[in-house]
Amino acid sequence: MTRVFSSESEMQAGIVEHARYLGFHVHHSARVLTPTGWRTPIVGDRGFPDLVLALDGDVFAWELKLPRQRIAPEQTAWGVALGGLDGQARLEYAIVRPKTYDLALDRLDQIASGRRRR
Repeated sequence: MTRVFSSESEMQAGIVEHARYLGFHVHHSARVLTPTGWRTPIVGDRGFPDLVLALDGDVFAWELKLPRQRIAPEQTAWGVALGGLDGQARLEYAIVRPKTYDLALDRLDQIASGRRRR
């Protein structure tokens, strides 16, 4: 049976509640009302997934959409960047401190070697 939700927020609340019940760590960047309308204040590229859920090394980055909502090109780009569209997702977790800052940049260089940013 397909569930019917009145809003994306309602669907998200159900997922978050269930994920927390199961012990997942949950991240969502909440939207705020600004003088120019609703915005999600971030530093980074537009289109980041609505939810990131993690438990014991399994990480899910999910974009939530109701049936008639369209996926923006920026959201598709994040899906490709995360490897989720072809099932080849990889995750590397690190704690970066000033003393390991250069090592972190070197790791980025190593991964990006031979690739060009559009």
